[in-house]
Amino acid sequence: MGGQGESPKEEIHREEPQRPQTIQTLQTPRPPQTPPPVQRPPSNGGDLRPLGELFRDTWDLFKARFVTLICLYLFSIVLLVVVTGVFVGAGFILVPMVPLRKEILIGGGSFVAIIAGSIAMFWGIAAFTFAAVDETLGIRDALNNAWRRVRSYMWVSFLFTFIVGGGFLLLFIPGLIFLVWFLFFQFVLVAEDEKGMAAILKSKEYVRGNWFAVFFRVFILWLISAGLGFIPVAGPILSILLVPFMVIFVKLIYDDLRESKRKIVIHPLSVGARAKWIGAGALGYAALPVILFFMMGASLTIPLLMFKSMMSNPGGQFTITKKEGGSSFRTKPGPQRPQESVQVIGTKESGSQVPSGASPFREAKKTEPTGEARIIRDGVAETFILETGFFSDTRLANPRRASVQFQVPAEKHSNARRIEMALDVTKAGEHPVDGNYVRDTFMGKSPEALEQENKPKFQYIADGGQIFFPKDSCTIVVTSPYTGTPDGVFAGEVKDCVVTSAGITHTLSAQFRMVGVSSR
Repeated sequence: MGGQGESPKEEIHREEPQRPQTIQTLQTPRPPQTPPPVQRPPSNGGDLRPLGELFRDTWDLFKARFVTLICLYLFSIVLLVVVTGVFVGAGFILVPMVPLRKEILIGGGSFVAIIAGSIAMFWGIAAFTFAAVDETLGIRDALNNAWRRVRSYMWVSFLFTFIVGGGFLLLFIPGLIFLVWFLFFQFVLVAEDEKGMAAILKSKEYVRGNWFAVFFRVFILWLISAGLGFIPVAGPILSILLVPFMVIFVKLIYDDLRESKRKIVIHPLSVGARAKWIGAGALGYAALPVILFFMMGASLTIPLLMFKSMMSNPGGQFTITKKEGGSSFRTKPGPQRPQESVQVIGTKESGSQVPSGASPFREAKKTEPTGEARIIRDGVAETFILETGFFSDTRLANPRRASVQFQVPAEKHSNARRIEMALDVTKAGEHPVDGNYVRDTFMGKSPEALEQENKPKFQYIADGGQIFFPKDSCTIVVTSPYTGTPDGVFAGEVKDCVVTSAGITHTLSAQFRMVGVSSR
């Protein structure tokens, strides 16, 4: 009995080294005794779990990870809003205190706000992705991991957006193909530590042979999301709550693809390989003007022909008649009118002629008004020229809330000194300016709200861009109201107005005069 019992043990002992046959095959270069199983290439989603099972597994993970994921997702939105708001607000706050033009401060603050807000938002989104990939991570651990990888996440996201966006500009179909190919780039980055184009192209290799299966599953998910978004009132809320579900859904597809293609290796990419895909995206942006030109060319043909016909035959009737092979355009002569007398206006050199009876006001609107102001600041007199044009603050289209700007030419590496007024220029007499009101509402109210209240405004801007508001109050006296006629004169004065900014005060007096009609 004992000998019979020992014999099997010896046989088992001899066979134990043969059990991990597959492991030996992988660890040693010796060919295996039997050929390895042939890896079946994925086809038609055969390696992806069925749609019903995919939804069921996604729902289970969604319930377990909802709090963590929704908190990180909302946190990324809050980061974007708060950080952007802080930098934009800082630009507005510094306007009265820093000797620079307000356009520079506000524009620079907005630019920095966009950069800082984007970094903060990508930090939150990267943490959201980390928590979706690793089910053991809490909010703090996800944020810590994401902070170390936020630059890589931003770069690969930029590449993805650039290439896919360029593909969509190439008449949509290439963009759709790129979108499905590169859909899993963020999971490759987080789970496999691949960066840049390597993460994007590894996603493409996972999708190879499964494009339609992946597209079908994602398209069904998109239809559900779009349907929920159309629900009144609750739709936007449900769309936000559905974001973690969608990310888990796509992540599970990635898990299936990764499991079916374990041996995918992306070798170091050459410069040409990177340039090929970046060039594919750039091609879409380069082709956009050409596409727009051809799309708009046909629509512009008819208006141009109509304009040409009307210019060659004033008063005629333009008609379009259709015939085989296209359309024809012709103009019917208008009714004959007696010859109008023409009165020459202006100098002989100008050669400008206006038919008698034409509105001189209409002709005057082609030129901007002229004028100047004599400014006395702390006893020193200067001449400020009326500033008109697109970048000026002179606007008289609504004369009951007009703004007028006078300034001196700016020296090199400096800004122009100027005064700006806003008031009802059609009303003669005194226009009291409340300095406290102007100063307090400089950042607190929109231009529309100020226009409705219709209170006068007066301010002086030094050559460093520093804005001086009236310290208490001052009065703008209109001696000649604005009439809106070409030879109309708008004139007035300001006497001994004390303006202040950051503890610096000046005493200003001004006499101003403007002739003509403003086109703005």
